[in-house]
Amino acid sequence: MRKFWLGILINTVLGLLFYYYAYYGQRGEIPDLIESGWYIPGVIFLGNLAGWGVFGISRLLNKIIAWERNITLRLVIELILDNIVALSLIFLPFSAYQGLWMNAEELGYYFTLHQEIITKLVVILFFTIFIYVIIDFTVYSYFQYAVVKIQKVQATRKQLELQFEMLKSQLSPHYLFNCLNTISSLLYKDVDLTENFIRNFAQTYQYILDTNNKKLVKLENEVEFVKAYIFLLKVRFDEGLKVDIDLPSEVLKTEIPPLTLQLLVENAVKHNVISEDAPLQVSIGMNKDKRLAISNNKTRVPSDTSSFEIGLKNIKRRYGYFTKLPIQVINDQLFTVNLPLLSENQPVTILN
Repeated sequence: MRKFWLGILINTVLGLLFYYYAYYGQRGEIPDLIESGWYIPGVIFLGNLAGWGVFGISRLLNKIIAWERNITLRLVIELILDNIVALSLIFLPFSAYQGLWMNAEELGYYFTLHQEIITKLVVILFFTIFIYVIIDFTVYSYFQYAVVKIQKVQATRKQLELQFEMLKSQLSPHYLFNCLNTISSLLYKDVDLTENFIRNFAQTYQYILDTNNKKLVKLENEVEFVKAYIFLLKVRFDEGLKVDIDLPSEVLKTEIPPLTLQLLVENAVKHNVISEDAPLQVSIGMNKDKRLAISNNKTRVPSDTSSFEIGLKNIKRRYGYFTKLPIQVINDQLFTVNLPLLSENQPVTILN
């Protein structure tokens, strides 16, 4: 509503300025408000009619030819259409009004008599509209820039929330309790194994803390972290867990959201009953479509296991910030998750 009344005010002021200029240019004096007062409502009406017509053309062009698509084409088309609309909305009603008192010949003579001042008004109107178009472009660009900045801040905040969810899941009391319980059971049985377990346990926590605020990490760093995590699992499950990692060296230079591989391995362990008679086999490699493929066989589902969809949704949402390529989930004889490869300079997708 405020914009509407501001538009009324601006259009009214411009209409009055044009009228004063035309009157002064024709007679060399400022018009007397009392004598010309009956012209004022008409001037205000024509000023607002032309102003809102120009505004309507701008809004229409925002949908048809947005500024970011082609600035030069938009500038030229808006200048032409705005001038045509403004001139039409000013002179057609004015001519119709004058036609009530004049015949066609008299009306033609009237415009011929005032040709000079009309030409000046047309030129001034053109430059006024040109200034409006420049201001319109500036305001539009500013708001577009502000929207993009806000979206980036929102995207960063959402991404940090997802990172925090991942961090909480890895630092959960349950995970910590399992590791400490394993250390306690190993301490008096195998000192060397206990030492290696503690080192790998510390390595996993160090990686989790180091990558907490990172959007992407090198795949080779993620793989080293997963190897340390797998060592912890192997101590618990021994021959019941088999993990094969086979990745070409060039792929290790790509990037991945931190803790992605670890979450997929963890969920494979969580959603299958593991034993030496029915071992869980996890493989991390490349498929024929040159995607990261993390797959595992399916044993028996534990009765107290929550849905895998929570962790998978987290991965999908985090990948959504960096690529439009979908994450493929294949639940067949093997449970497989195919992840697209990411590069350091890959453009980020902004989510609303």
